[in-house]
Amino acid sequence: MILEKREELQTLLGVNIVVEAGAGTGKTTLLIERLCLAVLAQGTPVEKLVALTFTDKAAAGIKTRLVAKLQSLVRAVKEKTKDDSLKRLRETFGVKDAELISRAENALARMDRASVGTIHGFCAEILKAYPLEAGLAPNAQIDSGQRAARLFDARWSAFLDEQLGPAAPHAAAWKKVLKEISLPDLKKFAQELCSGKIESYDYYAHRDMLAGICLERAHRAEELAEPYVQPGKKLRNAEQSLQLSAASLGRTAAFLKGAPVPPAPEQEIPSFPKNCYKDWDENLFEEARSIASFAAKTTPEKQQLFLDAYRLVKDVTDTIRAEYAREGILSFDDLIVKTRDLLQNNLQVRRLLKEKFDVLFIDEFQDTDPVQGELLLFLAEEKISSAARWQDVRLEPGKLFVVGDPKQSIYRFRGADITAYELFTDLILKQGGEKCFLQKNFRSEAEIIDMAN
Repeated sequence: MILEKREELQTLLGVNIVVEAGAGTGKTTLLIERLCLAVLAQGTPVEKLVALTFTDKAAAGIKTRLVAKLQSLVRAVKEKTKDDSLKRLRETFGVKDAELISRAENALARMDRASVGTIHGFCAEILKAYPLEAGLAPNAQIDSGQRAARLFDARWSAFLDEQLGPAAPHAAAWKKVLKEISLPDLKKFAQELCSGKIESYDYYAHRDMLAGICLERAHRAEELAEPYVQPGKKLRNAEQSLQLSAASLGRTAAFLKGAPVPPAPEQEIPSFPKNCYKDWDENLFEEARSIASFAAKTTPEKQQLFLDAYRLVKDVTDTIRAEYAREGILSFDDLIVKTRDLLQNNLQVRRLLKEKFDVLFIDEFQDTDPVQGELLLFLAEEKISSAARWQDVRLEPGKLFVVGDPKQSIYRFRGADITAYELFTDLILKQGGEKCFLQKNFRSEAEIIDMAN
């Protein structure tokens, strides 16, 4: 089910929601409305709310607007003025005026206890509450990056001298990788592995799930192309891209399953068109574009290249990570990883935190990196469950409300991964969640939107 009407979305409680909304479509306004519903219609105490975004400025804006909205609703009741939100609370949810004022004023008085902030700040608070359980060293301190950078550069230089010198132990593997990946990019990759995002990495941890998604999308690509494929008629770029993407996804699934991989086709996959064809539905055209993009990023060749690069730098990154730990160097990424590990491995702490927080609102979800996504899913797990992997999490209905726009991802340099975004949202939707689209733009004139499209 796809909901496009904001009014319907405002009354849909008890269901996990994924909202995809472009710039200027009022997604922050919607987020504030939903926060108010949680407080005023569901009676959720503000200290049991989590609202996360990715900058301090955005987080401050959310809190400021939430306070203003609650204050305006109290005024509307007392002054008997009209307000659409107030009308909805009264008529749809049966909230009495006295109850609304009591809940709103209580929330305003305790707003400093609400977890409205950045993901890093949220994780820091969790680790502060459970330092021993998280395995933090007594000398652990958050490092701005200078100490870690100096240590990394020294070890990396020595590593390259050994690996690329006259007696290079893995010369053939290095030649293969360096044909496709520059040395500076490989260094950035190693830095990412050392930065705290990955302490114990298993490439195949979710290969079965990813293989299944590849096969699903391959089938969907063929379905989307089929109405436009006619004998003797030349294929346009969109349909041709879909057919070749389906074949590519089948090859990726075989690679992930460890089965023989068919040879790569000689024909290059054409770029997916920027503009929708007149005989296509726009939403289906965007879905087709997404599948083609997903296929291009997950080819067996790219999977293998990543594995080859990882194997070359794994030992040195493990060594550097161990030295970081001895030196008490704790990066911002460590905050995320150690919180994820704490939630994944310590079921008692996970249970306590699941009981502490009733609702999770995540803004800019497209910029959530895989580790952040995992820890959020663990927090959104139903209270009676304790899955060992995020892929097996059974979500508490109505606990998650995420807002994002894959087209606006700006934090890929921080590890945000649209493939991860798609995996997480697929999990939410397959467990009864709803995807909603906000399409009306309130910020720009129609002529500007048409030109941008």
